[in-house]
Amino acid sequence: MVKFPNIASLQIIGAQCKEPWNDQIPNDSFCKLEFLCAEHCYNLQRVAPSHIWKRLQRRLEILQVKSCPSVKIIYEGDEMATKRGKLRRLVLRDLQNLSHICQSDGLPNVPLPNLRFMEVQSCPHLKMLFPTFMRKFLEQIQELVVESCEDMELVATHEECEEVTSTAISFTGDAALSA
Repeated sequence: MVKFPNIASLQIIGAQCKEPWNDQIPNDSFCKLEFLCAEHCYNLQRVAPSHIWKRLQRRLEILQVKSCPSVKIIYEGDEMATKRGKLRRLVLRDLQNLSHICQSDGLPNVPLPNLRFMEVQSCPHLKMLFPTFMRKFLEQIQELVVESCEDMELVATHEECEEVTSTAISFTGDAALSA
């Protein structure tokens, strides 16, 4: 069994796998990973399953997913505590089938509590950036770039029973939105 306890940066470029992780990875592997990039992985269906996210959230600061047309969801949670997540920069480009950034049933905490920079380009099927459970953490975002996301309907959503005017969402940094 191979262990990777000290890897801080991982780039996966052109891999043909559906998922780069399996259940055989030792628990002490990838615990120091700060940078993860998946690029031109045409069969990749998800960045990581929930058991790997538990490990990655301790250190991962930058996640880039580019030109991976089979990816539908970036983060799949399983009601785990995520207040200590370190991800600060998220770059998503040319993800033709991306429908959700975060999706979980009953997620109690936000999977991206320290997100400061987000870039989403050429994700034509993404309809919403931030679901309700992430809304309270949006003020920390300093830079937001959304470009060529033809189906985007909402940046952030609200509960069905909540009035839209009851809570204002403000971004403290520069934000660029273009269709």
